[in-house]
Amino acid sequence: MNKSTALQYVQVAPCIPLKFGGHESYTYHIDQKEEVPEGTVVRISFGRRNVTGVVLKNGIRKPRYPTKAISKITTAILSKHQMQFGQWIAEHAHGGIGYTLRLFVL
Repeated sequence: MNKSTALQYVQVAPCIPLKFGGHESYTYHIDQKEEVPEGTVVRISFGRRNVTGVVLKNGIRKPRYPTKAISKITTAILSKHQMQFGQWIAEHAHGGIGYTLRLFVL
């Protein structure tokens, strides 16, 4: 990636089961020119795998640690109601938000 390219940072929830009590979302970066609203379905590198994720928040400040790039931005976007309902399910069923949002993605 060109050093002069401006990056934006987003919080992404991987749509896979994660360790209980650990992080539910991670910071990734994309080119500043890309548009990624909250609810956008993306592909991300997670460990040694490439998995589906959902953008929970955009406009994140640049973290002090290195971030990975989003592999692919899809055209699928979850609605505000789907995101809120997914959050409610995750809280009441004691599941991770990303793993819960997969129900709306797959």
